[in-house]
Amino acid sequence: MRCIDRLPGLRPSVAGEQFLDQMKEAALNLPGYGIEAEGDLFSGGKALKLAAVSEDGEISVICLFSLHGHRRVRIQLADASSNTPFPEYLAQVKSVLFPILKSYRRRFSDKVQFYVPPSPLSSRNGSGARRVFDSFVVVADEYLAPSINSIDSIAWGYFYEFVIYCHDKRVKLAQEELREILRDAGFSQSVADELAGAYEHGREILGRQREARWSSAWARVIAKRGRADV
Repeated sequence: MRCIDRLPGLRPSVAGEQFLDQMKEAALNLPGYGIEAEGDLFSGGKALKLAAVSEDGEISVICLFSLHGHRRVRIQLADASSNTPFPEYLAQVKSVLFPILKSYRRRFSDKVQFYVPPSPLSSRNGSGARRVFDSFVVVADEYLAPSINSIDSIAWGYFYEFVIYCHDKRVKLAQEELREILRDAGFSQSVADELAGAYEHGREILGRQREARWSSAWARVIAKRGRADV
C-alpha cells in the first residue's frame, strides 16, 4: 500500500460519511459500477469499495475512506501495485473515479474537489532537496538502466550529496516515498529499491554520528562541571 500522505483525495462540501453514502448512490446509477464492500473503520470513520467493470471485462476496485468528522476523503486503488509509478497510478485512479464524480455532481450539485498531495520534495522543507535530487537525476540520466552497477561514481557522488542534504536539513522523506519519486523519475524498480535502501542506510549512519557528537559534547560539559565543583 502507498504512503497515506501520497494518496489522492476529494474535498466535498459535506461530511465524509455523508459524501460516501452519496457516492454509493451515484455509482449504483452508472452501468458497470457496483458496491464491493462498505463498513466502519477501526479508527473511526467509514470506508467504501466501489467496483468498476470495463468493456473488456476487467474489474477495478477503488476504495474511498474518511475519518469521522472530516470532510477530506482519501482514495486507494485496491488492485494497483505499490511499485506502479505515481503518474500511472494517478491515471488509473482518474479512469475509475471520474465517471462516478460526474454522476455525483449531476445528482447532488456539489462541486467536490479532486486533489493530489504534493511530492515530499515539493513541500516547504523539501524544495532545496528537490534541486539536489534533480541534479543527481540529470547526471544519472544516461544510466537509467535495470542494474545499479550502471550508475557511475560521479552520479553516486551526487546521490550521496542528496542524502547528506536531507540529513542536514532534516527533510522528512521516508524510504518508500523516495522509492516512488525515483520510479517517477524513470529509474527501474530494482534500481529504485537499491537507491532507496542506500538512502535509508546513509541517513541511519549520519543520524548515529549526530547522536555520538551530541553525547560527546554532553560528556565534556558534565566533566567540565564536575571539575568546577571540586
